[in-house]
Amino acid sequence: MREQKKKDGTYQKQSGVSNKVSDLKTIEDEREAREDSLDAQLQVFRRLLPVWLKQVSSLKDPRQDKT
Repeated sequence: MREQKKKDGTYQKQSGVSNKVSDLKTIEDEREAREDSLDAQLQVFRRLLPVWLKQVSSLKDPRQDKT
């Protein structure tokens, strides 16, 4: 079936996670890049967390008794 699709020109190669060597030259460079990425993510989460907590706190808790 794949060969037939290749002949018809309708076959599309499946994209997946690339399996390549890092462009960074040293382990320290890679560690620094990962730390920078993590710092950026943490800044976003720290900025959004109070907003999310406020939104969640306004939801009614269905576990509370209605007595």
